[in-house]
Formats: sequence, structure tokens, C-alpha cells
Amino acid sequence: MENQLKDLSTLYTNTEKAISDLQALKIENNYVDNESLDIAQRIENAEGYFDRLDEIIKRKINITTSLNTIVIDLDNISDKIKKYLALYSIENDIKKLDKICDIRIVLLDEKCKIDTKPYQDKIDTIVQEKNVKIDQIKNSKKLITSKYQHDEKFEKENNKISQEKTYKKIQPHEKERNDRFVKLVMDTYMYYGDPEKINNYQECVKAINKLPEIKLSQSELDEIAVLGNSVVQNFGELEGVVQKVVDKCADRDSNETLEILTYFLRCLISSSHLLKMDPKTAFYSGFMLSELSYKCKAFRDIVQLILRSVSPCLNSVYVKNEGNDYKILMGYLSDENGLQYIERIEKIFRIY
Repeated sequence: MENQLKDLSTLYTNTEKAISDLQALKIENNYVDNESLDIAQRIENAEGYFDRLDEIIKRKINITTSLNTIVIDLDNISDKIKKYLALYSIENDIKKLDKICDIRIVLLDEKCKIDTKPYQDKIDTIVQEKNVKIDQIKNSKKLITSKYQHDEKFEKENNKISQEKTYKKIQPHEKERNDRFVKLVMDTYMYYGDPEKINNYQECVKAINKLPEIKLSQSELDEIAVLGNSVVQNFGELEGVVQKVVDKCADRDSNETLEILTYFLRCLISSSHLLKMDPKTAFYSGFMLSELSYKCKAFRDIVQLILRSVSPCLNSVYVKNEGNDYKILMGYLSDENGLQYIERIEKIFRIY
């Protein structure tokens, strides 16, 4: 095509010059025979006009021939250019690019699985070792409990009076238990640090009592109750429960979302594993509440309200920091050790 363009350019240049030369020629539009001249001169003039007109006709024929050739060549070149445009279109290349990008992503995912498998195996081993130790602890507890029950039975059989006293120490009557509960609640300096938290707690309880009635179906309530009573033992399980709650809220209006969150939180804070005062489980449950509060930002206020209605203790954990985020619900305090942390968590959920 390059040679064709060169030839076409040369032809166009020559034709343009021929047109310019033709325009330079001067000839009368119409020949007029001057009858006043003698016959020989008149013949010479007529032949001269004929020759000039003949030359112009020849040049015009050459020019039109060249122009027609240029038009034909332009059409041919135009068709070739269109073919080249179609041939060098990047549409198919873009599709290939998308495909190779997808392949690269799949390969990276496979590599990630290969690279992380040793770590996952190690995690599984650690979890298994942890479960074995837990089983050992539980078995030890059973042995100790069994021995204690055996000793207690032996003591009862040998000394009925002593047994009754021991029983009273172990199992105080209702009035003693209520007195101890009242003392625990009123000891604000030791357990709450600030009497104002009790006022906040009481106001939250009033607000909770004004929340709208739950109108979800029974099947939905049952599903949410299962999630609310989940006992999580690691952060993977924790995130799984939170994500299921978030998924249940998807594509719901604000009222239904509020009902789901409210019922889940009520189930969680009143679940049996919290009432058993398990500090580790309480920690994960607290972290779950914090994670749910973070993911459901639009309903963060109601999450706080429900939590703060549980106990005066919880009226100081949801304070905004400079990053406009919220502190972890059951996180360690900066000045407490592990034993102090466990004791504080036990006190919080014992009150409830």
C-alpha cells in the first residue's frame, strides 16, 4: 500500500501541474472569421485556432483520465484502509486481556492457598492441642467434683449437724443471696467507679422498655436466637456469627433491621453461657458486640442502648475516641493484669 500511495501522490502532483498549465493557455471562447482580411490570412487564422483548441482538448482528456485514475485508486486504497482498520481493531485483544487477567487472579488465589496451608495446618494443630487441654481440665474438674461429693456424703453420714452448717455455707438461702446482690450493686466505688453510671443504666432500661414490639416471624426469631446463643471460641467463629446477622439484615427496611439487631442482642446478653460467668466466652461475646456495632453503623446507637441496659458497668465502654471509632467492649484496661481482667468480667456478668 505504501507504493500505491507514492504513485498516487506523484499522479496527483502531475495532474495538478497539468491543470495549472491548461489554465495558463489563452484561447478565444468562440472563433470569429474576419472577412475583411484576404482569404489566405483568414485560412491561417482558422488553422491556428484549430491547433490551439486541439491542444486544449488533448490536455483536458489527459487531465480527466488522470483524475479518474486518482478516484479509482482512492477507492481501492480506501477499501484496503477499511480492511486494515478491521484487522487491527483492539476489541478482540481487550477480550483476551480480560481473560488473562482472570487467569492471573485464579493463579494468585491458588498460590495463596498453597502458601497459607502450612499456617492453617499449624492453626489446626494449636486448636486441637487447646481442645485436648480443655478436655483434661474438664476431666480434672469432674474428678475433683466427684471427690468433693464423696467427701461431703461421708461427712454427712458421720456428722449431720456439721453437714447442715456446711450446706448453709455452700447454698445460702434466698434472703442472703438477695442481700449479697444488693451489696454488689450498691458498691459503686469498687465495681462501677462513678455513681453516674447507675443513672445512665436506669435511663437506658427505661428507653429499652419503650422499644417497639418485635414483629418478626417465629421461624426468623428461632434462627436469630440460635445465633444469639452461639458460643464462640475464636475470632473466626466470631466473625462468622456477626456476618450471618449482617446478612439477615441485608435488603431489609430500617424497622426490620432494628428488630433483628434488637432481638439478637437481647438473646446474646441473656444467653446461658454469659450467665455462667465464663470470662473467655464473655470476652468473645463482647468483641462480637463491638464488631456488630462497627458493621451496622446506622444502628450503633440502639446497640449501645441495649448494652448499657444490661448493667451499670457497661455504661462506660462505648466512648468515642479521636478516630471516631468505639473501644472494644470487653478489651483489657491498660492498668490491669490477666487476673484482674477475669475478675472484672466475672463481676460484670454476675450482676446481670
